[in-house]
Amino acid sequence: MPFAGNNVRSGDPFMLGIDADCSGDQTLTNAFVDVPNCSVTFNTPVANCTCIVTGSAYCESTTVSGSTQIQVRCVVDGSAQTGFIQFLGLTSGERASCARAWTFVLSAAGSHTIKLQAEKDANVGTYKVLASQTGITAFAFNGN
Repeated sequence: MPFAGNNVRSGDPFMLGIDADCSGDQTLTNAFVDVPNCSVTFNTPVANCTCIVTGSAYCESTTVSGSTQIQVRCVVDGSAQTGFIQFLGLTSGERASCARAWTFVLSAAGSHTIKLQAEKDANVGTYKVLASQTGITAFAFNGN
């Protein structure tokens, strides 16, 4: 839920928080796909807002093969950020809740879409991101 002032002007302090929870399990391939419903869209009234995003992923290795791992990334306005949530499931049925944070600057004012995408890093085994405990939270603020 956003919690920003209604009439934010260029020099005014600004802060927004918004989150979304995963809406369904995602069986992964070796190409990044959007995690269901783990996407937030919001407007910043000013340029150069700092953004902190936390992502969590409840990962499962249903059938394993070698050292395949799940990678979850943060994508901001179509560009992947550096760093992944990673899960290496070496045992069938293994599950873990994994998380990380990303910090970056939104250089332009206006609409921004931030989402989580996931893949397995090899085309073997069955690996999933489960809906339970998977989500995204974003905070954006300016330095005034």
